[in-house]
Amino acid sequence: SDANLTGADLSGKDFTGTILTGADLSGTNLAGVMLRGADLTGTRLSGTDLSGMDLTGTILKGMNLSNKDFTGTILVEADLSYTTLTNVDLTGVDLTGASLVGVDLSIKNFTGTSLTGADLSNTILAGVDLTGMDLTGASLVGVDLFFKDLTGTILRGADLTDAFLDNVILRNVNLENATLENVRLIDADLTNTNLTNADLRNSILADANLSNAILRGADLTNVVLSGANLHGANLENAILTGTILNCKNHPICED
Repeated sequence: SDANLTGADLSGKDFTGTILTGADLSGTNLAGVMLRGADLTGTRLSGTDLSGMDLTGTILKGMNLSNKDFTGTILVEADLSYTTLTNVDLTGVDLTGASLVGVDLSIKNFTGTSLTGADLSNTILAGVDLTGMDLTGASLVGVDLFFKDLTGTILRGADLTDAFLDNVILRNVNLENATLENVRLIDADLTNTNLTNADLRNSILADANLSNAILRGADLTNVVLSGANLHGANLENAILTGTILNCKNHPICED
């Protein structure tokens, strides 16, 4: 750690699982270098080319990666939490299972990007198009998704605890086994949404549209459904303990 490797030719070296914290790798030739699972926390990478590298499980936490070229780079299960990614193009990058906690991802283009199982907790997603993306098993804890169009997005098994989803469009979305505890879904459009076995405890769905939604086995404990439209919704075996049911267009709704 803290090694000064500025401008060194490290091509072909195997640093798998190596702790390189604080090292200066500025201008270093990393062609063919193995860095899977390496800890690069605090390293300096100015002028270092990371394109095409296999950084599976590599720790890059808190680093400034602005302007880096990740074309062809594999970042599966990499730790990119709290990094700075200004002017970084993530199009087509494999981020399966990667941690992006607290990262500003505003206006990023995720076309072809794999985010299955990724941790996107507390990220900033302003201007990001997530329509139709596969976010199976992803963590979106505390994320602000106000007014987002998530039509066709796959969120099966995703964790959206404490997320802000007011006015979000979730039509035809698969949220089976998803966690939506303490979530705001006021005025949200959940038409035809699959919420089978979803955990919605303590969430607010006031004035939400749940027409034809599937809520089989869903946990609606202490959920607020005031003014929600449940026309054609399937609530078979749903848990309704403490649920506020002054909703409309369904037999369970109270006058």
